[in-house]
Amino acid sequence: MSLQTLEKANSAQRKSITREPLQAVNPRTVFVELFELLEEYGPSWYTEEQHNRAVAAMRILYASSAKTAKPRIAECQL
Repeated sequence: MSLQTLEKANSAQRKSITREPLQAVNPRTVFVELFELLEEYGPSWYTEEQHNRAVAAMRILYASSAKTAKPRIAECQL
């Protein structure tokens, strides 16, 4: 199959997908959910440096967040 044929198929597929309107999201909630997934599954590409950066960001969110649900920081190595 040629590259041009693949591009046409991909273009047609993208056009046929019905796009639902984006829902409002809380970036803090999304970050906590992603953090928890990374900590739970620990993919091989998730380095110690990335973990440490995520923990530092989580600490900042935890310290500045009085009205949202507290992240489960106790489960990670702080």
